Amino acid sequence: MLEAARLSEADKGLWLREQGIHEEHLTLWEQELRTSMTNKQQYHTAEFAALKKQTKRLERELARKDIALAELAALLALKKNSNRPWG
Repeated sequence: MLEAARLSEADKGLWLREQGIHEEHLTLWEQELRTSMTNKQQYHTAEFAALKKQTKRLERELARKDIALAELAALLALKKNSNRPWG
């Protein structure tokens, strides 16, 4: 397809005969390539959206765990200090 695209119309006819293919084949292959690329783009867009959603969920979970860890550290510090004699 790339070779054929670079050729002029006169040279393209000669090239097609040498290759033993018809002009319709090039058109069909180009349409298939465009469809494939469109499907691939849609797949990657959907995959990106899913990964973005998963990242957001994981960031929320991490923030929740950070808060829980900070609360636990504060409780441990209070417990440690409450066991000391006040003197």
